[in-house]
Amino acid sequence: MDGELSKAAQKILGKQGMQFSLAPRSHRPVLKGDKVSMTLEPLQAVRQRKMQADIVLLAIGRRPITEGLRPEQAGVKLDERKRIAVDGHFQTNVKGIYAIGE
Repeated sequence: MDGELSKAAQKILGKQGMQFSLAPRSHRPVLKGDKVSMTLEPLQAVRQRKMQADIVLLAIGRRPITEGLRPEQAGVKLDERKRIAVDGHFQTNVKGIYAIGE
């Protein structure tokens, strides 16, 4: 998600009572009644913290799907994660070819 958009969404949802924990590791969520409990290990923090919530949304990332596009036939370069490489205006390394998407 675009950094500016994600910050704005987090601010708006935070005002509505949603809490965010941007933690790469969590340990087995445990459902107790209508609550979920889990232990979170933030990447840069030394200690764990426990959390209880009504709902847990876990997002583990995205992966590009460029297989059927064959960008190499047009000379379009991919980055190290196999995404179409673009500049700040979404233009690829080939003049006149732009790439946008999720």
